[in-house]
Amino acid sequence: MKTTNALAITRIALGVGALIVGGAVIYFLSRFVPFPGMKYVMMSPYLSVVMYVLMKKIPNHWTPLLVCLIFGGIMGFIHLFMGVAIFLTGLLTWATSLLGASQEWRSRIGSVAFSTYTLLTALGISKYILGGVFESVPFWWIVVASMLGSVCGAVGVFFGRTLFQYIANATAGSR
Repeated sequence: MKTTNALAITRIALGVGALIVGGAVIYFLSRFVPFPGMKYVMMSPYLSVVMYVLMKKIPNHWTPLLVCLIFGGIMGFIHLFMGVAIFLTGLLTWATSLLGASQEWRSRIGSVAFSTYTLLTALGISKYILGGVFESVPFWWIVVASMLGSVCGAVGVFFGRTLFQYIANATAGSR
């Protein structure tokens, strides 16, 4: 089924809303974890689920970039560098997802990459541009946290695939 532009825009809006609300809840719950970047590691499965479902429901290779452009634009009002990090995440995710040969593999690769790049860009910008407490974070920790984000993102893709199948079966059964 071909996705119309209005339907794609609606899905992107719902996905960005889910990223904001779900991310805020997880961010709040993870604020008691003392390690830098662990908030993003804890968000990784959720971020991957949302991105996977969006990339599957909107079969367009521009989807990760469009989602992050809107998401980054909104979050940029909270903090400019947060918006920049999200846009860079989208750009890197989009480029990485092009490595997939099929829509399914682009969705999988893009979703895991989204989790990984979220950590890399957020911690990288925090350490090298914003400074403060993040200046003392060693580079190796950014790499380790990003790898953890990749693993958690892969778990999120598994749950995203399961959720997508559930949605597909529920919609097929309602016709």
